[in-house]
Amino acid sequence: MDQTLREAATQTKISQGNLDEIQKQTKLLRQQLIGTQAARLEFGSSFEPGNELLISISNNGVIAATSVKMALEVHREDIKSGRTIGNSLKFTHDLPPVLGSRGSGWRTALPWAAEHGITQPLKWGPGWPFSETTKISGEITYFNGFEDGQPIRICKEWLPAYVVTKFWEHTGICRLPRIQDEDRGGA
Repeated sequence: MDQTLREAATQTKISQGNLDEIQKQTKLLRQQLIGTQAARLEFGSSFEPGNELLISISNNGVIAATSVKMALEVHREDIKSGRTIGNSLKFTHDLPPVLGSRGSGWRTALPWAAEHGITQPLKWGPGWPFSETTKISGEITYFNGFEDGQPIRICKEWLPAYVVTKFWEHTGICRLPRIQDEDRGGA
């Protein structure tokens, strides 16, 4: 009888070890699927001349991102003092699913015009250097197709841009456009 109990205990131990190994393999397979197939959203933003804010969300995964929710705050800020100028704008949206290898866009007009950098022809815009910036903060949440909720935390600050002119692209040499001090409002 002791021999039978020992054999049963040995078989139970072997079965438990097999079950542990199956659980490890299942977890590893799930992680591989998530890593190669899950929805992976990326956030992008830009300004159109004037006062239009463009928001883009792209899915670099294979599976559609579902339950996509976006909560953003946009405000102007004085560059020197760091103080908010005027009222912040808050946007909350439930977005449709974003299919794999696809994107979604959203745009809105802001009640202020974003200041721009160099204009065409290459001259610094009036008021350069600008005194304010635009900040975008918030979060986008979504399900990645494996019932895992994923947050994207957003904190972007838009500063005036400049143009880089490239020469001899194959060598990688580039330079900034030459702009005279008087074009910047300097002496």
